[in-house]
Amino acid sequence: MKTSILRRLFLSFLAFGTASGLIFAGVVLFFMPRMAYWFVLGCLLAGAAIALANYSLLNVILLRKLRELAVAANAISGGDVRRRCEIESND
Repeated sequence: MKTSILRRLFLSFLAFGTASGLIFAGVVLFFMPRMAYWFVLGCLLAGAAIALANYSLLNVILLRKLRELAVAANAISGGDVRRRCEIESND
């Protein structure tokens, strides 16, 4: 069974945020080797927090509208042709 698109997006955002934190921590530790390893942990947590924020924004901005569209499409396919879907965009 394939994983859902949302799950793959979540995992890719989390991996990207964690990798960004690791890269930032590695660069800082290269130039300032006396920094504590708590800094590395802080960078990883910050990267994960940014990834979660990106996922949340994606969910609010895009996926909520797609769910609304899916509900309207299901109602119309069920015979309720009075169903309206008010989604506007300049895309």
